[in-house]
Amino acid sequence: MPVALRVHGQNEALWSVEVRVTNRTDAARTFRVADFIGTPGWKPSMVTVPPGATMSLGGADVFNGPYSPSAVFGLAILDADPELLVQSAVLTGIWRPGGASYTCESFNGGTYMAGCEGIVGAGPLIDGLAFSPAGKALFIPWLHTDEGRRTNLVIVNPDDVAARVSVAIASQDGLTTHTEEYVFEPRSYNQLGDIFAQPPFSEIRAANERIPYGGAAATATITGDTRLVGMAYVIGNEDNSLTISLPR
Repeated sequence: MPVALRVHGQNEALWSVEVRVTNRTDAARTFRVADFIGTPGWKPSMVTVPPGATMSLGGADVFNGPYSPSAVFGLAILDADPELLVQSAVLTGIWRPGGASYTCESFNGGTYMAGCEGIVGAGPLIDGLAFSPAGKALFIPWLHTDEGRRTNLVIVNPDDVAARVSVAIASQDGLTTHTEEYVFEPRSYNQLGDIFAQPPFSEIRAANERIPYGGAAATATITGDTRLVGMAYVIGNEDNSLTISLPR
């Protein structure tokens, strides 16, 4: 699952993550953080969830390692008992440095050495995210080309070899498609930011604008020669509101 901890983004955005693990059985269950791709310094951890309980963890607790005031971000790989429900919320907020600072609770991202400045806010839930096998196409259906929103495409290569990846994006009417080829480093977390604001995918925005009364929908098909995780963030430029588009 994606993990962020006090990430300061475009338009004064602030990103953090809360993870909740729910045990609806009558016996204790466990899950562990088996790997973390994106920020070095993480430490493996194991958590036991009592029967009938929900554990709340911040991004800092999932990362479980030393970090500086610079942001922590990446993809946590979890190994959980099948009876557990594991969900994460990407908390969309506003960056306000120099304001009130206090210990950051798990539901606001977890313990952070520089406090909990800013307004953390709330966000959408993610669960069931998994690796796509090598060679299998990932289809991401909900991209947005309107200028009032920015679409960031995230592609994670978890393997120990470079990934050769093809990204094809189609316009709302399906009549315009552009494909780009990338090589992503081994064990890399890659974010293509605001993809419709500049070439090569700005042509998809232009194609949608030519649709009578305008169009804003687009889709992506991602194929690589390693395992991949892919998703898209669609973010409002005025208020940093967030939609997460997961592969289908």
